[in-house]
Amino acid sequence: MKHFSLIIVFISALFVNPSAHAQGEKFDGNKNSAATAEQLKEADKVFQNCKATLKLHRYYDCECYASRFLDGRIKAGPKAQQEVILQTFYNDCRNIPDSTKYEYARCISDTKVRPVRNIASEDFCQCYSDQWAQRFESHQGLVNMDSKNLIRRHARAYCKRPANYAQ
Repeated sequence: MKHFSLIIVFISALFVNPSAHAQGEKFDGNKNSAATAEQLKEADKVFQNCKATLKLHRYYDCECYASRFLDGRIKAGPKAQQEVILQTFYNDCRNIPDSTKYEYARCISDTKVRPVRNIASEDFCQCYSDQWAQRFESHQGLVNMDSKNLIRRHARAYCKRPANYAQ
């Protein structure tokens, strides 16, 4: 049931216009010759809405997301609800590079972050973002706000230990 919130974010985004972030970009679904024009159009809409929804494109690769959706649509057929298709891969297609950049910027700008004594904020935040990337990529299970916060806490805890820095 926890993955329901991500699906709600995605479904609600289907009813808004894509942001400037997504304008001009198109989903390249031509790799899938089994898709109909209608299925490609629906997958492009999934792609556009992923790009337009910050909570999706920051943490998920929208091209992968739309491609997995298209595969699911082809397998499930035209009558399957989008939510059902999305539930089959909601945990895949993680955007490690963009989420890592975001976590680094978030760390640097967070005035509450108290790095380890004698460790510069930049070094601490680099350690933190590296740990975020490793843990986010290898996380087994649902990715939601709770799991992202857990990954963040573990990454910070790791980087607060002076022994984890080269002398």
